[in-house]
Amino acid sequence: MQINGVTLNFSFFDPDFEEGKKAYLKELEEISRLGDTGTESDAIRQQCDTIKHLFDVTFGEGTGEKVCGTGHDHLLCLEAYEALLNEQIRQCERYRAVKERLGMKGAE
Repeated sequence: MQINGVTLNFSFFDPDFEEGKKAYLKELEEISRLGDTGTESDAIRQQCDTIKHLFDVTFGEGTGEKVCGTGHDHLLCLEAYEALLNEQIRQCERYRAVKERLGMKGAE
């Protein structure tokens, strides 16, 4: 997949991506717990830093800045985060559909 011109290997159901997947899911939990503390500027910085960290732990150090830039462009960070979530959803839907067509059951 590509986000902001950066090619990322995001294969949610590939066992070779298992470590990245675990890190990604853990960071999603952290992002969901972000509160609205401090000023709006502080909240934006915190969200951007957290999203960049998500990309770093999932795809390797430095990926967050490659995808989201070096600053705190909130729109850029949110769009990158949305693109990653949409790709996960797309892969999960494809996976479920294929398993259903094949009559397979089991956990995802």
